Amino acid sequence: MMTYEQLDGPNGHARLNACWLFLAVNATALSLACITTSHATGFGILPQATSQASLQMVLAMTACVAVPLAALAAQHAIDIDMLKSKLRSSMPVDELTGLMDRSFFETIVEDEIQRINRTSRPSAVAILAIDQYGALSERYGKAFIDEMLRRVSQVTHAQLSNPFDRVARWDDDAFVILMNNVTSAEAERICDRLRDRIGDHVISYRGDAAFVTVSIGIAPFGPLTDVQDILDRAELGQQKCSRYGGNRVAIG
Repeated sequence: MMTYEQLDGPNGHARLNACWLFLAVNATALSLACITTSHATGFGILPQATSQASLQMVLAMTACVAVPLAALAAQHAIDIDMLKSKLRSSMPVDELTGLMDRSFFETIVEDEIQRINRTSRPSAVAILAIDQYGALSERYGKAFIDEMLRRVSQVTHAQLSNPFDRVARWDDDAFVILMNNVTSAEAERICDRLRDRIGDHVISYRGDAAFVTVSIGIAPFGPLTDVQDILDRAELGQQKCSRYGGNRVAIG
């Protein structure tokens, strides 16, 4: 039997679920055995005089099969949950938003440059920063800001229609987007639509509510481009938007 210490800790939730699975499988099997024996006696299949002995025998046989199977099922559930935990811990993701992190995004852009070198089809990177982030943090607090970042990341991800587009957490107040196989004009239209969607979205959390606007800088790129140059141009465009009051899109 598992002790409290075994149920506590990082994998405690998985072990507790496995215990419930073990008990549920055994309870179900034994209940079915009781019901089957009872019906067999009621229909005259088993004599009334031997029903008690028959029930005991059926329960014993059921337990011999159910207990090992339930144990295997419980162990399998633990193994699956631990594997999922290992995969989650090894994935380069931002814990708050669930998006990929900055370093992994840079690797994705490098791969995109290699693709463009073969196909000569342009793409674009955009950096999206939340306007007045410092003032919002001071006014609403960390819990509200965390909810705001999650919601902005969800809206951003939902607006990416190309299956090869990517979005990542870039900084405390910023996200970065890879738009695959787009011209400069197409990237600008996508980002302008995204800016509108975010601006129309009310962020509400525990009684507080606010509209949020964003500044988006875009860096179109083609073959033989350097990753850092792309990111620098996108950041330059975003900073240009912020200097002019935010809530706008600019090519860097």
